[in-house]
Amino acid sequence: MSEHKLTDFIENCVRLCSPGPHVFLLVLQPEDFTEEHNLRLCRVLKLFGDRPFDHSLVLLSTPKTKASHFMEKNKLHPSLKDLIKMCDYRFLWRKNLEHPQLFTCLVQIFKENNGEHVRCKAGDC
Repeated sequence: MSEHKLTDFIENCVRLCSPGPHVFLLVLQPEDFTEEHNLRLCRVLKLFGDRPFDHSLVLLSTPKTKASHFMEKNKLHPSLKDLIKMCDYRFLWRKNLEHPQLFTCLVQIFKENNGEHVRCKAGDC
């Protein structure tokens, strides 16, 4: 997708959720996350200016593998670790998640950003 089309799409999404998103919940499959996925995700988030990661929480879905020691055998891809770091280490594992915990984390991110929404860098969102 061209940069122009992506920008138009993002601006339309922001208009539809006026005044703009407050928190990004990034739901990722840990064993499938690669550098290419990271670059694509960062490309989209950076259209929201220089602070989209301050408004982001990474939710790692349950691994597709049935191995109970996924984390021990398969370390997180370095790109995923970098993304989690950019999000100030705000991440949760879905398998260990209780519903109130997710809501609490999202509210905390909202409060840390003084209730401000994310603005598009490129346009008049």
